[in-house]
Amino acid sequence: MSNFITKQQILNLIKNENFKTEDEFRDFLIPKLAILFRIKEEQIDKEPITTSFDKTLSNRADIIIRNNDYKFKKAYIVFELKLSKSVDDFKGGDYSKSGKQLKKYCQDTRAPYGVLLTEDFCAIWRNKYFSYDQEPKRIIKNEIPSIKNIEDIMAEESLLDFFLQRKSMKYLCLSIILVFIFLVFVEFLKIILGINNIFGTMLLSFILGSISGLISFIIFKIRKTFD
Repeated sequence: MSNFITKQQILNLIKNENFKTEDEFRDFLIPKLAILFRIKEEQIDKEPITTSFDKTLSNRADIIIRNNDYKFKKAYIVFELKLSKSVDDFKGGDYSKSGKQLKKYCQDTRAPYGVLLTEDFCAIWRNKYFSYDQEPKRIIKNEIPSIKNIEDIMAEESLLDFFLQRKSMKYLCLSIILVFIFLVFVEFLKIILGINNIFGTMLLSFILGSISGLISFIIFKIRKTFD
């Protein structure tokens, strides 16, 4: 599987097609996108409402490709669809209002990529996942990462998001201290129990780690329930 999908591959999905309405355009495209990006069709939202606070723009995107986790939804790519004949502000290859809409949808959903698509035009924008206020930038390259690559990008940028938070260092230091205490506790138990071999150490660490993980999970579930 290729690490990238080109703009031409996206345009080829609708090559020689003639759509009368944007609804027809959208319904035709959705199953084609599922095949191209190798995802389930259920991962593609049709006309989802975004949390747009700009009253001058629509708050309903055309298409959003999301992850496959129904409990923890994340947006990967936003598609803004337009029919060339219906766009009055098309000047010199720049869909100004449509581009503004797409950028807003990316910011609303924190989707790292946005695609503006007509029957004969395709442009891609990049929205940095960890930055809430920055404006998405147009990508000059004729390609967009595969879903797997987008997932990797989001994982890296969410980690960066963590490190940029004001109180992140406090929790990072706390985690290091807790690991240190855990290791000291393991060594202390080894002395008490007379364990002096690698297998015994690994087994003890596994048991204690499992217990610690279970306690942490229970605490998390309780806090999530009552917050």
